[in-house]
Amino acid sequence: MKKVYLFMLLLLFFIRCELFESSEEHDNANIDYPIILYPLSESELNELQLELDSLLNSHYKATLDEYGFIGPSGLLSRGSSSINDVNYAVSKAKSAVVAFSQFTNVSDTSKLIVSEATNQHGTNLFNDWIVSFQNQAHDTIEVLKTNIMVLITDNIVQVDGHHYGDIVVPENNLISSEEAEESVIGAELIYYGYAEVDTFIVTEDAIHIDNAKEETSIKILPYEQGDSLEMRVCWRVPIFGGSIYPDFYVFVDILSGEVITYWTLFIC
Repeated sequence: MKKVYLFMLLLLFFIRCELFESSEEHDNANIDYPIILYPLSESELNELQLELDSLLNSHYKATLDEYGFIGPSGLLSRGSSSINDVNYAVSKAKSAVVAFSQFTNVSDTSKLIVSEATNQHGTNLFNDWIVSFQNQAHDTIEVLKTNIMVLITDNIVQVDGHHYGDIVVPENNLISSEEAEESVIGAELIYYGYAEVDTFIVTEDAIHIDNAKEETSIKILPYEQGDSLEMRVCWRVPIFGGSIYPDFYVFVDILSGEVITYWTLFIC
């Protein structure tokens, strides 16, 4: 009888430990969210740029942004290209992005999905190639503002853009899409109308319309907050002002439920 009693005590002890560890893991699942990036110092950027320059030869061009990734280069080095095969142009563009994976966060060409590949052969304009790739997908979630563009001429290959390596998606205590939509009702969205500032107040009718072209969906938003960049996982709520196409996107953090920011999608 004592042996059975001792066995039961040990069994209860281990069950309690398992439950405690499970609870602790549950509580810590979101501890690293959101990932926050900070701008590098001038000396750090100069050191990284020298490292990038050592990888580049006279045929490649790329510039680092303030976080040490390949960013917008500013002026495009337009020119001529003798390439007449779109598949070869795409392959060359993918190879360039992967060649500088340390600064693009892309080491696998299968992660690069072509959105457009164009040139101007047979015209008086530039006949170079511009190959654009879709936004990054992290565990099937689109990461906004991560499209990559590659310009290809006979003299230069210019890479512009990058993906992100460190992203944490919270797992527990997440708000639903319905809660996100409800949280934006009554929000005042400021936009510039004809030579003046106007305000659009979100109503339930502005969220739920028949035959809408977009629905509320989860996106990862690199959000500039002061002097840092936060990798926020958000519900992107489309707001409709009178048509089946959205006029605004409102971003609601999937964990805290706070409205992070909004985008205006039209120009008056």
